[in-house]
Amino acid sequence: MNLYDHFDAHVISGLIFSGFVQIGWSAFAAPVIHEFTAGTPIWMAIILYAAGVVSCWIACVIVAAFYMGSIYRMVNLALAIVSFIVFSVWPNAGGVIYGWFFKLFT
Repeated sequence: MNLYDHFDAHVISGLIFSGFVQIGWSAFAAPVIHEFTAGTPIWMAIILYAAGVVSCWIACVIVAAFYMGSIYRMVNLALAIVSFIVFSVWPNAGGVIYGWFFKLFT
């Protein structure tokens, strides 16, 4: 397949896969942070959630090393922030969506 004839298929498949990886990291990080914050003071919980946001940003930078276009960076950064917030508010959603993948490593 010539990349220049079907660039949209390449971009869309890259967005889907990189988004899947980015949301997967957020689905992993948010419940882990949620478990660590149980019973901790509020200032410690804020620090731990800030560390979770930073870990999602680092995952976004790593994904951007493979998908170098600016559209991937913008979309994946937005996905990282939004999905971390969603999975922080609703931590079981990450296990429902990515539970099959997490079970591969346990």
